[in-house]
Amino acid sequence: MRVARGLIRLAMEIARNAHPREFLGFLREKDGVVKEIQIIPGTVTTGSSAFFRSIMKPIDFHIVGSIHSHPSGSVEPSPEDLITFSRTGKLHIIVAYPYCEDCWAAYDREGRPVQVELVD
Repeated sequence: MRVARGLIRLAMEIARNAHPREFLGFLREKDGVVKEIQIIPGTVTTGSSAFFRSIMKPIDFHIVGSIHSHPSGSVEPSPEDLITFSRTGKLHIIVAYPYCEDCWAAYDREGRPVQVELVD
């Protein structure tokens, strides 16, 4: 999967601004590259979780997964994350405090680590 480097930078900025709360968004693919984050209205966030009302998620066939932050600093998915992953697409990214260039990881829908190609 190809992911725009700018998307990772944007996610880090959103996470910094949301800290100490989590943020949750959805990944949109365009022309074979994941390059957009869609935030769902009504998403609820705390310091240890984030969730959305499924009725608010648009029918959008360009959504390929999710992205969210872990203010705790861990990039490992929680049991709740694995539930979200299984329902929300094929690519899931976790960005973690302190939200640096290398403070993120990508997973498939089963929570297995995946390699992504960063593109400009």
